[in-house]
Amino acid sequence: MKKNTLNIIILTLVVINLVLNVLIIFSVIPTANRTNNLIMKISEIIDLELKPEYETDNALSIDQIDPRIITNADGKTSLTISVPSSDGKNHYAIVTVTVSLDKTNKDYEKLSESFDNAKSLIISKVDMVISSYTYETVQNSKAEIQEKLLEEIRSLFQSDMIYDVSTQILVQ
Repeated sequence: MKKNTLNIIILTLVVINLVLNVLIIFSVIPTANRTNNLIMKISEIIDLELKPEYETDNALSIDQIDPRIITNADGKTSLTISVPSSDGKNHYAIVTVTVSLDKTNKDYEKLSESFDNAKSLIISKVDMVISSYTYETVQNSKAEIQEKLLEEIRSLFQSDMIYDVSTQILVQ
């Protein structure tokens, strides 16, 4: 009789253990998975902010670069952009922009054909970036302007096919 009672107690404990394991599997593990997914999403967001959106190789040879000079509707290479000033006078920046395309990029074949059609959009980006600076700061911020233009034009094409943007700026 004692042996039977001991078997019943062991069987009861095994069943209770099984029930508790099932509860753990169906309650704790999904919660842990949701927490893990949340942590993964947060880490992806942080990673996106730490690295640049579009990356390019450090150096290309000259035969791998396709320079395109941005021209306005008149065919002129210089763009005249009004820049604000603290002295209340009208000031203008005369800008020449050259966009260098990476011929080795996977998007080059597809996007280089539509590049000429997008010149008015590029001119709009150039106008937006340069007019955000004042007359006094345009001369001192040429490198910063070029970086912003590169960023804006890359986001316009949504590709890192845009290798570099170079500008010549004359402020009057």
